[in-house]
Amino acid sequence: MLKKLVVVAVVALGACEALACPVVCTKTVVNGTELVGPSTVEYDVALSCPAFSDRITRLDDTLVGPLVDPEITDWRLMPWLDSTSALHFPYVVSLDYDSCKSAPGAALQRDGSVILTNTVTGSTLYHKNEDGSPYVFSCSAQIVCRPPAVEGGATRTIGYYKTHAGAVAQCLAGGAIDLGFTTVSTVSQANAILWANPGSFKGVDKARATLARQTLGATCNVRLFRTSDGGDVAAAVGALAGQGCTAMNVSNAALDAFNNSGDEIAFPVGAGPWDNSGKPSPVPAFPTSGLVCQ
Repeated sequence: MLKKLVVVAVVALGACEALACPVVCTKTVVNGTELVGPSTVEYDVALSCPAFSDRITRLDDTLVGPLVDPEITDWRLMPWLDSTSALHFPYVVSLDYDSCKSAPGAALQRDGSVILTNTVTGSTLYHKNEDGSPYVFSCSAQIVCRPPAVEGGATRTIGYYKTHAGAVAQCLAGGAIDLGFTTVSTVSQANAILWANPGSFKGVDKARATLARQTLGATCNVRLFRTSDGGDVAAAVGALAGQGCTAMNVSNAALDAFNNSGDEIAFPVGAGPWDNSGKPSPVPAFPTSGLVCQ
């Protein structure tokens, strides 16, 4: 899946005019916030109450329902929220693109991706609002579900990405790009790869400069157009991490073909167009190593 991230959203609801709202509700996505294909999402709800201890009478999640048994009526069996430590409610949810799109809190985006806001709401036993109504707390976290990749979809060559910084920026909005020997997280770093002149290098640097351009372009083709690369990007990243120039040359041929395969196909709905940004000035330096081929 994607790189490990943690998204935290904290929201406290309720009147709480006489006392500061005591419950801090934090919801996290433990194993990555971007889904590509069927995935298991690991959530954790953490409750803390620095003001005083309390019992949790209700804790409902928009995806899985109650996290605290609603049938519990004996206050002694209700979860105890101690003022000295946090109370955790971890759980997992299995999602694919279709179930993500139909889930409560889903918002379909122009590019076909779905932003799913998952919310948990609860209440306490002892603390009440000024008017005597139950004190309610809530917190949320978001994940992004990407539409499935398609075979034979649109692509653009590295020449396109060299002169369309907006496309590169949108590609990088999906996270940093791992190139095996370096990580690209900014448009400037991408330009150092895309505008590199392999002929000016020797050994591993020449092979890497050649393949890294195609790998970056292929990654953006997958991210922006959801076109399947057939696993060639992963193979290229593995080759770039080593010193095997023959392996890099093989991957370069495969990705060059992939990046040219859909160059004449129109952008899918929600993708592009991007303005021609021309050549950057100055062109950032390519990260060299001085290594020899093995």
